[in-house]
Amino acid sequence: MDKPPTTERLGWIYIAANISMPGLLNIGFTRDNPEIRVAALSGDTAVPTPFYLCGVVQTANPSDAEKRIHLRLADHRVSASREFFKIPRELALQIAQEEANKSPQSRSLRDPLSSMVVFCARLKSLRVNSGMTQQEVADLAGVSRIWVNKAEQGKNIQLATLFKVINALGGGLDITFRE
Repeated sequence: MDKPPTTERLGWIYIAANISMPGLLNIGFTRDNPEIRVAALSGDTAVPTPFYLCGVVQTANPSDAEKRIHLRLADHRVSASREFFKIPRELALQIAQEEANKSPQSRSLRDPLSSMVVFCARLKSLRVNSGMTQQEVADLAGVSRIWVNKAEQGKNIQLATLFKVINALGGGLDITFRE
């Protein structure tokens, strides 16, 4: 007999990658900010470079959604005791959306909040992977350290200033408009 789905508070399915582990994605869930969870993954001394967030989906039942995702990705799992999968990011995102959206209260990656979480996490990852402090980025971009901190948290982002920060980090920004 199937166990009925649990009722939980909202949480996130996150998809994280690490440049030291090409082709592998870590797919899990958290009820806290996904950036905090990914930072915790990076805190392990056995990991040579930090993880970065490459996808999130908010869902009403994150642990149930994670179980369904892991079951669907079983053939791609690297180790039965770990949440690492060898799978293209786009396919992982599609499956995460499908499974998380089985709950009527879930928000998909097309939701602005989810997109903003990923964007801000990538901005921070770009800075961290560049080996720069917030102050160093601020000095190069001509903004305050507080502005950089707020941008990494998704607060009060002004587009023109954001481009200055991205340019200071040597990055670029591609925007895709969806119908």
